Amino acid sequence: MAPLSSPPDRVATDVASALSSLATALFEADSSPDIAFVRAQAGSGNGQASGIADELASLWQEYALAKEASDALTAAVGAGDRAETDRLLGPSALTLPDGSTAGLPGLVDDMARRLDAAVSAMGRLAATARQALGALDAVTVEAGELLVRATALGIEDDPEITRLRAVLDDATRAVAADPTTDPAGLTEPALAAARHRVDEMEGRRVDLPGRLVQARALVADIERLAAQGAADLQTAGRKIASPSGLLPAVDSTRVRVLAPPLDQVADDITAGAWDRAAQALSAWRTTADALHAEAERVARANAAPVARRNELRGQLQVFRAKSLALGHGEQADLDDLHEQAQKVLHVGPCDLAQAEALVRDYITAVNAAGPGGGR
Repeated sequence: MAPLSSPPDRVATDVASALSSLATALFEADSSPDIAFVRAQAGSGNGQASGIADELASLWQEYALAKEASDALTAAVGAGDRAETDRLLGPSALTLPDGSTAGLPGLVDDMARRLDAAVSAMGRLAATARQALGALDAVTVEAGELLVRATALGIEDDPEITRLRAVLDDATRAVAADPTTDPAGLTEPALAAARHRVDEMEGRRVDLPGRLVQARALVADIERLAAQGAADLQTAGRKIASPSGLLPAVDSTRVRVLAPPLDQVADDITAGAWDRAAQALSAWRTTADALHAEAERVARANAAPVARRNELRGQLQVFRAKSLALGHGEQADLDDLHEQAQKVLHVGPCDLAQAEALVRDYITAVNAAGPGGGR
């Protein structure tokens, strides 16, 4: 706009042109989709929206005053009324609604700046609201999908699912009251908890049948190991003289009680009682794993004496073959050692300590003998 030192007719023209542009910008702001949102939020008590709405209302009032003064200035300049022209171009030509005064050109410049600021603020506020509404839509969609999955699992009344419904309702009301509210901040903890719960239950629905199969197989293995441990205990007592390291057989009653609880777990899986089935199976597994480890330990210990006797038989046979290959077949001392060890290892019950010593002596003698029967 031309400075006040410019000819009055030029200032009058510039003021009129600026007011015309300002009127267009005010009409555009008033017809913007964002203004309806701003006024609605102002009515709901949103302070930022109220400030923007009040600023636009003030600008319209000031525009009316400025337009009237601009028309009067144009008329005064046209009539050559210097006194009226000077008054209208003075620094206190206009009295504003708040009682303050302003000069016409300065007021018009200030109104343009304020309108730009108000329109920008209105756009930012509306964009934030649209973003919040979009976020609410996304949260609502995800929550809806979780509720569908929860219903399919039969856990729609779980505390996490019930809480998600309540939190989603609260977020919807909060955004309706103030669309700049971030719904994610209100819903994410409940969404995360519900998501974890649904994922957990879906995992259980998939995993539990397989875990039940594994549990039944574990029962069968415990039965096998317990029977083996009991049988090897009797065998060791019959075939080995004074065997050491033997353990009592696992009580068959402890094995028999393992299978029935799995039938209840199977019923719970069929009924969709995933939590109960998982908890029961976990508790059962603790007991079963401990018994399985015990049965393995008993079976291994009770099989050891006969296994060691068989190992000694194998060693004796291997070194007898080595002795013959080296040409020691005619050495009476080696034959005698072999026969002694052979007798102890094949006559029951076997004296394992004596057999250990004889086999060790025979192996030492064979290794010490030279090729072709020499020493």
